[in-house]
Amino acid sequence: MVFNASSFATAEHSDHLSKKWVEVSSDSKLYPLLLKHIAVHGDGRSFAAQVLDGSQSRRSCGGCCDEGSGGKAKGSRIALNIGFGTTTFKDFEGNSYIAVHQSKGKPVGTSYAVEELKNLVIFTDGCMEVLTAFLSRLVELSELTEKGIISIFSFSSRCNYWRSSGSTKARPLDSVILPAHTKQHVVSDIANFLSDEMRDFYQLHGIPYRRSYLFYGVPGAGKTSLIQALAGHFERSISYLQVDPDMTDVSLRTAMQSLPEDTVVVLEDVDALFGKDRASMRSDSHLSFSGLLNALDGVGSSSGQIYILTTN
Repeated sequence: MVFNASSFATAEHSDHLSKKWVEVSSDSKLYPLLLKHIAVHGDGRSFAAQVLDGSQSRRSCGGCCDEGSGGKAKGSRIALNIGFGTTTFKDFEGNSYIAVHQSKGKPVGTSYAVEELKNLVIFTDGCMEVLTAFLSRLVELSELTEKGIISIFSFSSRCNYWRSSGSTKARPLDSVILPAHTKQHVVSDIANFLSDEMRDFYQLHGIPYRRSYLFYGVPGAGKTSLIQALAGHFERSISYLQVDPDMTDVSLRTAMQSLPEDTVVVLEDVDALFGKDRASMRSDSHLSFSGLLNALDGVGSSSGQIYILTTN
């Protein structure tokens, strides 16, 4: 664990070496959640402003804080995260912590941009179980699905975690223009899969408890609309998987093993990934056909995941 102790060793906090601490790096899922929580529940004076798009502006704190208090003014397109420096803040139970937000080393160049490595160091006088419970609660709140609202997640292949990318209003199934029997067949199949009896059946026979669907149709046929309607009907979030140059067999397996709770995993235009000989159709892709199949049906998390692949 490396941090700049001099930034923390003030007269007020000179006993920092007697405390326990947890380091959260900028490539962790916890990092943005903590930045937003500390901005709302801390006494910091340094902030970093973030411009929100339309979908983000409604739930800028991922469910971890009240709108209109601290991190984001009600109706504003600007959200504030904590800036660099030392801040005292409280968790949901009123326990106090000290956070040191800092950069690590010099900026480095990547194939995308110049990046600055950052981290948060959280200090506590209490037991680590209380701190880890608070951190777990932050993650749980960020993955909650509000009734009538679908949370959207996307996977960062570079950082290897699912990040919130906004939310959208759930659309009724009746608004999707498809044959009634087609919609009813899919809805009934998913409902049956999610039933207690079917879950027990999967567990009894040692079958991975997951379900995959392939939606086929020309562009504009209603595939994406049906996915949003299904997610809203079953009160699930949507987790989009996009195959980019950073996506590998390992990072895809990581994505499948760290999915948000109660989500629908969507991989669109899967027909554009591989040819008839199973070779990649993208010269910049590091994902193999076998890696995709193993991620969808191999050893991993099995808690009722629903996968939907689309093709034209």
